[in-house]
Amino acid sequence: MSSPQQHLSPDDMSMIVRVHAAVCEERGFAPKGEEGLRLASQLVHEFQRGVTTEQELIEAFTGRRIMMPTESLGT
Repeated sequence: MSSPQQHLSPDDMSMIVRVHAAVCEERGFAPKGEEGLRLASQLVHEFQRGVTTEQELIEAFTGRRIMMPTESLGT
């Protein structure tokens, strides 16, 4: 992933698009509506400030922690 304040790589953009879709769905935002566009801008801004993982971004915008596929239940 890119470091903060640099151009976003294609992988970074793909991750941000996934987070955007998930948060829009959870909040009932139209992805291309006013709220969805504002969210997209905020996601990029937070990414550039250093919130660079999918989990961190989802937590920042939904207030909930998600379990990533690489995490196990017992650890």
